[in-house]
Formats: sequence, structure tokens, C-alpha cells
Amino acid sequence: YISDTNNERIRKVNTSGIISTVAGNGTAGYGGDGGPPTSAELNNPVGIAVDKFGSIYIADYSNSVVRRVGRPFLPSVMVASSANPAVVGQTVTLTAKVIGQYGGIPSGSVTFVKNGTVALGTVTLSGGQASFIKVFTSPGTKSITAVYSGDTNFAASTSQALSQRVSKATTTTTLVSSPNPSTVGQSVTLTATVSPLLSTPNETVRFMNGANVLGTVPLTAGQATLNKVFTSAGMKSLTAVYSGDPTFASSTGTLTQTVN
Repeated sequence: YISDTNNERIRKVNTSGIISTVAGNGTAGYGGDGGPPTSAELNNPVGIAVDKFGSIYIADYSNSVVRRVGRPFLPSVMVASSANPAVVGQTVTLTAKVIGQYGGIPSGSVTFVKNGTVALGTVTLSGGQASFIKVFTSPGTKSITAVYSGDTNFAASTSQALSQRVSKATTTTTLVSSPNPSTVGQSVTLTATVSPLLSTPNETVRFMNGANVLGTVPLTAGQATLNKVFTSAGMKSLTAVYSGDPTFASSTGTLTQTVN
């Protein structure tokens, strides 16, 4: 590279001896930042340095500045989660930080991507940071990346993948009976309530007396009911076991039924 000072240009000589202009339009002045290097105005360029990435730094003497010609800087992109692991239905804030070299603050936008192909949303950077709120509706481990768009000074870049773990949502099962206490031969209504309110088809509750299954009943609007006649007196250890599903975890409710 040659500082062609009096011609207000920077020249390049390739391995075949061919000279080309890489910066400067031949007019002394200051202008053209952010545009084509050969359209920029220089004023007495007197020195050159080249970094390992091939960027050229020009001592633009009479303008008292150092000018740069080259690729946009490659920033560092990081992505983090406010809750990891999370549960199905929980609000999770995904935050991306884009860090530029030499104190620069990148602009542009970040797209949050799940499992390499599913774009969750695109957010404009503010102060080099962008956040996106996501509610995951299924359990499992999700691979989350933040894809930075790039701007005039910084190249597009992608974060390393974040493994976001999402567990099944917890449930609570309560079991009540009526009447309690009861008498031998009397019909007792056992009612199991599962919360949160569930309406997924094929969900069931299994009623048990100790290790003996009394019956399995489908859930309707979050409840399952079984009528039982006890034929012997005593304290009955009853349980109601919610089966769970691909989204919600199983749970169990208990009570002691007194039969006189």
C-alpha cells in the first residue's frame, strides 16, 4: 500500500505489479465516511497501517484524523435467559447483548431464533441490547440464538446457542369426600380437582384406596368424580392421581375417609 500524499489517494500494488486506488478521489478535503472509499476526500494522507483482518488505517494528516477502510468490525453477540430452566406457561425474557470493538455501540436489530430455524421475533437494539419476551408452550430443551443484523460499522454476527430448558407445568390435585365420616353401605362421593384448570382430552384421575384401584375417571373442567360404597368400617387412606400429559406434570391428592 502506498500513501500517494500529493494526489490525496491510497494506492495498492498487487502481486502482478498492477496499481489500483483503494481510497481517495483525488480532491483534498474531508468527506465520504460510510461510503465507497474511492469516493472519499482525503487531505495529505501520510501513513498507513494494515491489521490482520485486512483493514487499512490512514493517517489523514491535514484532517487530524485516522481513517479506516475495510470490513465492518465483527461484534460479539451473547444471549441470556431470565429463567433457565423455566416451566411451560412461564414468561421468559431473552436478552441479547451486542458488544462492539474499541468502545463502539452497534445499532441495527437482533432476531431471536429457536432451534436454528424458527424466528421468535426481531427487536431493535438500544444501547447495544435487545430483549424479547417469550412464553414456551411445550416442554423440552430449546436451542436459542441471537442473530445480529449488522450496521454500517459492524458486521452481522450470531451468538452461540443457549440451551433453554422448559419443564412441564406443575399441577396440584386436591381430593375431598362427602360425607366424611360415613357409614358402611353409604354412598360416598369422591371429588378430585386439578389446578390449573385443564381441558386437554384423555386426561384422567385414578382413585385408590391404599394399593387398590377404585376407578379411573376422565377429567371434565378440571374435576373428576367417583361414587364409592365402602363395605367395611375403618380409616381409608384414599388418593387421587392425576395422570399428567405432554404439557402438565402428574400430581396426587390424599385424604383419610372415616367409615363407621
